Amino acid sequence: MANKIVITSEDFNHLTENLLSDTSVEQGAALFAGVARTETGLKFLIREIIPIPSKDMVYQTSSGRRLKASAFMALAQKAADEALSLIMAHSHPGSLCTFSSVDDRNEAEVMPRLLMITEDKLPHGTLVMDATGRVDARFWEPGSNGPKPIEWILVVGRPLRSITTTSNRQRKETAVDLDRYGRQVKIFGVEGQQMIADTTVAIIGAGGTGSVVAIQLAYLGVRQFILFDDERVVKSNLNRLLGAGPRDIERYKVDVLAEAILCVTPNAEVKKVYQRIDSPEAIKMLRDVEVLFVCTDNLVSRAIVNEASLRYLIPLIDAGVGINIQNNKIQRAGGVIHLAIPGEACLQCLNGIDPVLLAMESVPEGQKMVKKEPPSLMALNSLAVSEAVIVFIDLVTGCLGLQEKKLMYDITESSLNAVETSTRECRYCRDLKGLGDQ
Repeated sequence: MANKIVITSEDFNHLTENLLSDTSVEQGAALFAGVARTETGLKFLIREIIPIPSKDMVYQTSSGRRLKASAFMALAQKAADEALSLIMAHSHPGSLCTFSSVDDRNEAEVMPRLLMITEDKLPHGTLVMDATGRVDARFWEPGSNGPKPIEWILVVGRPLRSITTTSNRQRKETAVDLDRYGRQVKIFGVEGQQMIADTTVAIIGAGGTGSVVAIQLAYLGVRQFILFDDERVVKSNLNRLLGAGPRDIERYKVDVLAEAILCVTPNAEVKKVYQRIDSPEAIKMLRDVEVLFVCTDNLVSRAIVNEASLRYLIPLIDAGVGINIQNNKIQRAGGVIHLAIPGEACLQCLNGIDPVLLAMESVPEGQKMVKKEPPSLMALNSLAVSEAVIVFIDLVTGCLGLQEKKLMYDITESSLNAVETSTRECRYCRDLKGLGDQ
């Protein structure tokens, strides 16, 4: 089990600046978080950070500080009212990079009160940061007699950063197969290759684009996959479903794709979900993921995954393709790639979800117009997916320093262009951010 704090890059920078603003005395901040209980541990998803001013302290020195009872009650009541976990953060001005004996005593007094105020419904925690930025964290469960460790802090930005807490005893040893990945290591280093191997990826849609994404990621060195698709292979899929042949007709697409991944990387861990992404069980499977790939041909699934991305603070890469044919002639053909990072922009911000088309898709099945199968070409799928995988590489390793959030490829003009998009926080970003399992 590994417990985590997940926080956007902007919020982490804000927290660091606040706690280290004056290293002569201990500083404090309150972190409000949604919670996700996953198979691998607890995730605290930071929604809001409130700095604690000096006026709210009984005292504030280089070796300790104490919050006024009224200030503590206000924070505890906010946590109770909004059904959020409260993580009390403070700094250590010196070099002590873990909790002190004073911290232990204060927690033993404060945490049972906090759990009682929130009616023993949610865990709460503490975090400490030393003058160099090293971090330790822990939490208290309802009914517990003491704290449990938080082993990791995942900073969601570009690139992703995984910070081990100072008391973490589960640190992963780098074990990169240089014979296999040596030529990639020359690009993003051993650490970058290890980060790729440690990143769990969900692929929503195991069809024409999803299959290409999965195989490219397998060759890249990703070892942890969750595949979502409820459809079986039909004959018309065989022009674009990578890894599938005539013998696979009537088999589930995720079964075929899982076999193809394991053929490339036998030690990969592949979970198969034979359900549409709109099922509650499927959504629960997303909580242990670090990166989401959306490879479906409809907006309903994109809207659902966009919400999950915001709730659980998971970056989302959307890869879509399309060919417009009129009078037996290609009028336009290409692909679009969106990178939606919580704290920066979501698919709504990037105009990746057309509300009119979404409404048309959302009507009951019996009222929908018969939809013709659109034209499809593996070569075009592969072009769009390759660019999406490049975006993934940069997101995980930071080796390219890319800035674009939306890219469009047009094969009729042989052009790949970045599209200017608004990064203003929308109501979806604000309201859904870090809600977790609420």
